[in-house]
Amino acid sequence: MKTFKVKDQTLTSAAHLIKEGNAMLAQGKKLADAGKATIEAWLKDNRGVELASEPIGEIINIDGIVIIEIGKQTRFNEKKFAVEQPELFAGYREEMPVKKFKSLL
Repeated sequence: MKTFKVKDQTLTSAAHLIKEGNAMLAQGKKLADAGKATIEAWLKDNRGVELASEPIGEIINIDGIVIIEIGKQTRFNEKKFAVEQPELFAGYREEMPVKKFKSLL
């Protein structure tokens, strides 16, 4: 660990921005997830629509309120690959640096 003793207003302001931004992101995600859950529950209870069972490509429009698009996302199953091809998996595995900024203010 490298530690630097510095009193710089620019760095202090930047650390405050990181702290506030991270808090806003966390709060925003919670709010969005709560809204999505409410709409999904309403669709199930009032219209009998179960979003989890809707086909890919389906679009649900609650007129003037929200449009829900059922899309698809292809993901690589890393765990399955590691189990089925452990030697090949080990050959492609490498550590990459990741920057994590944590405000201490």
